[in-house]
Amino acid sequence: MDGQISRLVSGQSTQVWRRFNKPYTHFLELLILLVLCFSGTYSANVALPPGSVDLLEAVNIQSHTGKADNIVADTGFCPQRVQSDNGDPEKGVPDVAYYFSADSNLLSVKAEDVFKGGFPVNFSILATFKADVGNTANLFTLYHNDDAREQLSLKVGSEIRLLYSDTEKSPEPEYYPTLKINLTDGEWHRIGFSVKGDAVTFIFDCEQDKTFHLPRKSNLDHHGLVVIGNQLLESEYYSGAIQDLLIVNDSAAAYDHCQYYCPSCNRAFQSRSFGISTDIEAAGANAATTNVVSVPDDGSGESTYETNYRVYYGPRGSPGPRGPPGKSGVKGDSGYPGRDGLPGANGLPGPPGHVFIIPLNWDATKGPNNQADNLRSMLSQHMLAMRGSPGAQGMSGIPGPPGSTGLDGSKGDPGVPGEEGPAGPPGVPGITGSPGQRRPTWKERK
Repeated sequence: MDGQISRLVSGQSTQVWRRFNKPYTHFLELLILLVLCFSGTYSANVALPPGSVDLLEAVNIQSHTGKADNIVADTGFCPQRVQSDNGDPEKGVPDVAYYFSADSNLLSVKAEDVFKGGFPVNFSILATFKADVGNTANLFTLYHNDDAREQLSLKVGSEIRLLYSDTEKSPEPEYYPTLKINLTDGEWHRIGFSVKGDAVTFIFDCEQDKTFHLPRKSNLDHHGLVVIGNQLLESEYYSGAIQDLLIVNDSAAAYDHCQYYCPSCNRAFQSRSFGISTDIEAAGANAATTNVVSVPDDGSGESTYETNYRVYYGPRGSPGPRGPPGKSGVKGDSGYPGRDGLPGANGLPGPPGHVFIIPLNWDATKGPNNQADNLRSMLSQHMLAMRGSPGAQGMSGIPGPPGSTGLDGSKGDPGVPGEEGPAGPPGVPGITGSPGQRRPTWKERK
């Protein structure tokens, strides 16, 4: 397998000249080529943090565009992107994407050539693409150098899956983040994976979708091969357009995908400064890069456009987040033996035993009756000692049936007279009595 990977790597072209076998006559295709010449970068339209990789630039995609490799430069995510915020859309220029097919040549690059400082621990994967309807394939795959196993890959189709397998082959396949989302619908999509610690967050078309648990044990090995658009051991080929395919050395970059790395068409690409520490920065110098692209004229000759752009290194940024815990160190020597501890307090008395000991030195001079009395006394004391503490009161019993009626009791004492009641109403007039005799007055008596 190493020989196969070596042959694939040796077949990659390192030329920066791009030639086409047939002239372009359409204005749109010529405009795309002009964008390629004067934009300064090809796939990554913005500056990337140190340690990041634009996979399309890493495989030198611009040198493989043409009939020979069956990769075509085409209109990307925005047919007309404004050149400044709130600019005129009519004066905008199209984004540039690259169309792959089943007949496209294999594009690969050595991982150690692009991840010179090692693969990032916490990172983001950003992809802006438009897959053909029904296509199922990997956008990219990172293979291990020793056994050619997949370490990292992003697969799209009827579902999207991120494969992550570190140097200890962790985690298990059931932990690979997978979502039942069909991204091969012939439409443009912007997706991102934010990998930080033991968590992976998927961002789909500018909206956070789901966070997965990723129980990884170590980092990825940066010695291997990165392949774009297909797989070495399978017959699946990506068919569709790719504008951006980035591995950014920042777990928060996935959240800035729709704001910075690939904004909406009414927003221009912005510039951003990333603080890095290099010998160039220490010397106070600037790094310059020149891109030379050859564009054929109308068949009569060849026109060459040359663009120069400078990358200015900004000030050192703020400290990054704390990294994951390191591996356990070597076990140290044993310490000196410690002093004996203080004696502990006496424990509580234990429960009485179940063994009854009968002494054998009986005094036989006092007769057998005395021995029997001593034995009975010892037994009674032992039984008393074995008696436990009183238990808790039991629950109340069920009420019994009512009893029969008892005998009549004796008459009680008279009660205290009550208070006088209110006066009653006048009675009915009585019957008129018979006339009485008149008695003489005292005067008549005299």
